[in-house]
Amino acid sequence: MKQKLRIVAEKLQKPCSNIGLLQGKMGIAVFFFHYSRYLDYRDWEEYANQLMNEIVEEIQKMVNCDYIENLAGIGIGIEYLVQQGFICCDTNEILEDFDNQIHHIVSCFSGQINMKNWITGFGKYYVARLNNPDNRMKTSPGIELIKKHILQIVDSLPYYSFENIFSVIHFLPDVINLGIDRIKAGHYLNYAVDRLETVVYEDVFFRNYPGSFNPLIAAVLLLRAAKKNNNDDFAARALHFLDKYELNFRQYLSCKHAITWSFLYHILWKACNRTIYQSLSTQWLEKVVIDDMDFDFGELINAGMMFLTMNESINEDWLDWFPLY
Repeated sequence: MKQKLRIVAEKLQKPCSNIGLLQGKMGIAVFFFHYSRYLDYRDWEEYANQLMNEIVEEIQKMVNCDYIENLAGIGIGIEYLVQQGFICCDTNEILEDFDNQIHHIVSCFSGQINMKNWITGFGKYYVARLNNPDNRMKTSPGIELIKKHILQIVDSLPYYSFENIFSVIHFLPDVINLGIDRIKAGHYLNYAVDRLETVVYEDVFFRNYPGSFNPLIAAVLLLRAAKKNNNDDFAARALHFLDKYELNFRQYLSCKHAITWSFLYHILWKACNRTIYQSLSTQWLEKVVIDDMDFDFGELINAGMMFLTMNESINEDWLDWFPLY
């Protein structure tokens, strides 16, 4: 594992023009802050701080606010690093301009939903802002506006396409956990899971399986929802997806995504205590030859975070902000 992490770190030092969370410098900085703590090696922390300085310089040129590359994701990254104790700043002050720009977009939002990158991406930004301990119990016009816009985002969710269903299941448990219209958010979440099961059943019936369905991701999302919301039903639904679809799904897994399969089976093993998942995680990890693979920055960031998690150097909370679907 240490060797694999070293290779990831070497590859992530290549020049990167993107400054976003999922595919650029912000995500790379998150990895190196964690990596420096894992190794207790100050040089990597200094490199992460250098990346943050570059982000601050380049952010003035940004014209978009989306999640993958721009303001929303970068704002989440800043909140995450503050809440993890890597950097020290008042995010209510630092992110005031971010808030204003995203408020404007959400208040004017209409049309087709692109979940991962747009509307639930902004929802995730708002969740990160409310997860700040300084804001949890705080009442202010800014906090109330964030809650209002989360409700607006939730109200838009019945109109998503099936391709965005994992984004909905990823987002709504956080809304429920924050206590923002739990009844409506819970209703929409249950509807999303029911819809997922119906579509998968139809795919199997019409021989289109697996389509875009991945039982490993579905189960991990539902198990995390069960933990956040203290909901045994979500855990039971996760086990249902695994029992019904996981064994047959193995034939569709390719070595190209061996790190992801190893990681997902690791999470499922920890959550379900099924030794077969531990064995499958190990088998897929043994197939990883990362120095021979052509990864983009986003894949490398995820790989590094997965390795640190499987090495028990960090917990899996980063999955709230780095979607695997």
